[in-house]
Amino acid sequence: MHRLLLSDNLFRARSLLRRRQAVSLVESARASGAALHVFSSHHVSGAQLASFSGFAAVLRYALPLDPDDVEDEDEGEEEEGLSAPRTTPRR
Repeated sequence: MHRLLLSDNLFRARSLLRRRQAVSLVESARASGAALHVFSSHHVSGAQLASFSGFAAVLRYALPLDPDDVEDEDEGEEEEGLSAPRTTPRR
């Protein structure tokens, strides 16, 4: 993990288990050398993060994907008529 993003709501949760999980997550991130960012739930960014479970992570390395699970982006857009406009002039 490269960065850990947390909402301050996690540390004020009513559930003792939820608060302990948040502290454990922070300790694990610190041990791995990840940067920690705690967002206030009184700010728009913190409120958005809280609506997505209260935490997110930026990974150091890309996760390998199974090629069978990934759709070809160009095919899907053309089929639906959503292809991006050309950025180079036609000759």
